[in-house]
Amino acid sequence: MIVDAQSVKTTDLTKNSGYDGGKKISGIKRHMAVDINGLPQAILVTRANVSDRSGALAMFSLASQNLELVQHVMVDGGYTGNDFADQVKLILNAKTTVAKRNELHMFTVLPQRWIVERSWSWLDKCRRLWKNCERALKQAAKSQVDLPQPQKGTDLYQVYQAQKKLALATDNLKAGNQQLALTLTKLESQNTVISKLSVASQKINLGNQKISQGQKKLLVGLKQLAQKEALTTALRKIKHTKNQQISQAFSHTYLVGTVIVLILSPIALLTDRKSLKS
Repeated sequence: MIVDAQSVKTTDLTKNSGYDGGKKISGIKRHMAVDINGLPQAILVTRANVSDRSGALAMFSLASQNLELVQHVMVDGGYTGNDFADQVKLILNAKTTVAKRNELHMFTVLPQRWIVERSWSWLDKCRRLWKNCERALKQAAKSQVDLPQPQKGTDLYQVYQAQKKLALATDNLKAGNQQLALTLTKLESQNTVISKLSVASQKINLGNQKISQGQKKLLVGLKQLAQKEALTTALRKIKHTKNQQISQAFSHTYLVGTVIVLILSPIALLTDRKSLKS
């Protein structure tokens, strides 16, 4: 998992804002953790004066249940320090690696770090995220977390609904298996067979947790595909409208030019006749 933070300017209407002295920005700070594919796994929005390390630790604490399978956390130089690595080990039981920049003052693409930068660029494609215009931090976070669902009638919508039902069934199965594991744990001291069943039930429960997390990631991916399709459709409409406007502008220019020629042609003929008479 790769972690990074981004400071964003705010408008005058925003109440909750701070000053990031490192980047000279007054506004909010977005903390985000992405997987190896660049898909967000945890997001937290704070004031800009909150340090990257404090915001990341708070994000890990709030999303610890969704990040329980994380084994490796990659950060940049802003998260350097043994205290941060120890806290990550305590919260997520994961190892922390700091991707240091080249000592030379030149641009280089850091291994794996470019993935989270690409995720930031995905967010920056949305005009509402260029600058924070929300009054409260809760609304600023909501604008990033809530993704649109696929439109009804599309194949993507049918896949999304089927996956949603499957995720719900998996959650119910996981809950029932947890109750079975608790019951077997109470009875395992009485019989060795029940003890083996309890161990098998725990393994099944762990597998169900992994399946459930994978299904949630798939639902987020489907929503992102729906967002991509919506953006593509909007861009096509904008392109079509612009082409119509350009065509109308050329036609109007042609008509104006034709009218000017029709008006000036008789004047030019009269001028030529007068010059011939003289």
